[in-house]
Amino acid sequence: MSNRIEKVNSLLQRYISDIINNDISDPRIKGIISVSSVSTTPDLKYAKVYLSIYNKEGSTEILEAIKSASGYIRKQLASKIEFRCVPSLDFGLDTSAEYSQKINEIISSLGIDDDNDKN
Repeated sequence: MSNRIEKVNSLLQRYISDIINNDISDPRIKGIISVSSVSTTPDLKYAKVYLSIYNKEGSTEILEAIKSASGYIRKQLASKIEFRCVPSLDFGLDTSAEYSQKINEIISSLGIDDDNDKN
């Protein structure tokens, strides 16, 4: 990945997080929501936004509310950043934390000790 794309992804991540947590007044969007990563295509036309939602019981409803507000989020991005074309946003859930927790549980159940002590 080029340095330019990494900078764009970082900038989008920061601004999208700010917009979701401070500018959207949808009552369905509640709890702690963080933008864990953004992956932009090289032509900067599309961006996949991965969200971590720490409200497990309503995470799909929250994700759908954010998806429905994607036009508003894109409009807010256009006012904050100076891009020729603001990328189309596609939101999805980041499941990496759940995946790592599941792997840790499997390792624990196998009885593998995490210490690397060699006595």
